[in-house]
Amino acid sequence: AGPLPAQRAERPTEPAGAGDAKGIFLQLGALAAEPNAESFRAHMARDLAWLSETIQVRQIEGLFKLRLGPYRSQDDARRVAERIRDELGVAPVLVLR
Repeated sequence: AGPLPAQRAERPTEPAGAGDAKGIFLQLGALAAEPNAESFRAHMARDLAWLSETIQVRQIEGLFKLRLGPYRSQDDARRVAERIRDELGVAPVLVLR
């Protein structure tokens, strides 16, 4: 993979070093095109207005990944994942970084 375009680091949804964040995350999706990822993020943010975390879009390994977190524990992440699955039928993936 080549270097990221300069504007990527300046985007508010992708803080510098965001791809390197460590912890427990929930991944809501991974899309190839940034506009599709941003559209999906906006849709999820509307449908999940109760979330305390911001849905972040990060370019990782050539994909735009929508992630929540980091969470304090896997149990905390699983509770949020279950609520998302129950409300929307979307099954987030637990990601440990």
